[in-house]
Amino acid sequence: MKNLTNKRIRTGLLTAALAGGTILGATQVGGVVNAQVDDVTTEQPADDLTREERREARQERREARQEARQANAQEVADVIGVDVEVLHEWIQGGGTLAEVAERLRLFRAPLAETLRRARALPLGAWGTTLAHAGLGVFVLGAVVETGYRVEAARALAPGQTIEAGKWAVTLDSVGVVEGPNYLAEQGKLTVTLRDGSAPRTVTAERRFFPTGGQTTTEVGLDFRGLDDVYVVLGERGRTAADEPAWNVRVWWNPWARLIFLGPAIMALGGLLSLLDRRLRLGVNRKAAA
Repeated sequence: MKNLTNKRIRTGLLTAALAGGTILGATQVGGVVNAQVDDVTTEQPADDLTREERREARQERREARQEARQANAQEVADVIGVDVEVLHEWIQGGGTLAEVAERLRLFRAPLAETLRRARALPLGAWGTTLAHAGLGVFVLGAVVETGYRVEAARALAPGQTIEAGKWAVTLDSVGVVEGPNYLAEQGKLTVTLRDGSAPRTVTAERRFFPTGGQTTTEVGLDFRGLDDVYVVLGERGRTAADEPAWNVRVWWNPWARLIFLGPAIMALGGLLSLLDRRLRLGVNRKAAA
C-alpha cells in the first residue's frame, strides 16, 4: 500500500507540473526520451542498390529509431515511477504548451511584448492548443482513473468503517423508507479522509419494487475535487458477533473529473477556432462568389 501511495504521489506531482505550465521540464523529458536515438547506426545504402532496396533500408532505419525511442521512454518512466502512457501524455501536453510559449517568447521577451504577441495570435492557434491540451487531459484522466482505482467491500454494522485508498467510509445508520412505488433500505454514511478530516454525508439505498419483484441500488456519490467516491449499500447480513450488518462496497476513482474536463477543453478549443476572423472571412468570400 505504501508503494502504491508513493506512486500516486509521484504521478500527482508530475501532472501538477504540467498543469502549472512547466514547459521546460516536459521539453527536457522529451529530449531524454529522444536521446541516443541518433546513436542507432545503420549502414548507409550503397550507390548500386535498387530503389526497392533503398526503400527497405529507410524503413529499417525508421523502425530502429522508433524502437530506440520506445526503449528510452520506458527507461524514463521507470525512473520517474509512472506508467509510460502518463509520460507520453505529459510530453504531448508539454510540447503543445512549448509551441505557444515559443510563439509568445514567454519569459524571453518583456511582458509588454509577450502580451502584444498573445493578442495578435489568431484564435485558431489558441483553439488548436486547447484542443491538444484537452485531449491530453482526457487521456491522462482515463489512464490514472483506470490504473489507480481502489475498490473495497465488507459487511458493516452501524458505526463500523471501511477504507478505500485515502478515504474512510463509516456506516452511520440504516432505515426503511417508502417511495412512490418501492420500499428501500436507506443507509446514511460518512466519507472522510483516513485521519477523520473533511467529513461529508452521503446516502445510498437498496430499493425493492413489489410490482415487478425487482431490486435496484442507488449509489451514494461524493465528488472530491478531481476524485470520485462511490458507495453502494448491499444485502443485509450478520457480523461475526451476530449483529445486523450490510454489505458496503466503496470505489475511489482518482482524477475521474479529468475525463469530463478534457472534452470540455477540446470543445472550447473548437469554439475558438470557429470564431477565428480568418475563417469568417473565408466563408464570406465563398458566399460572395
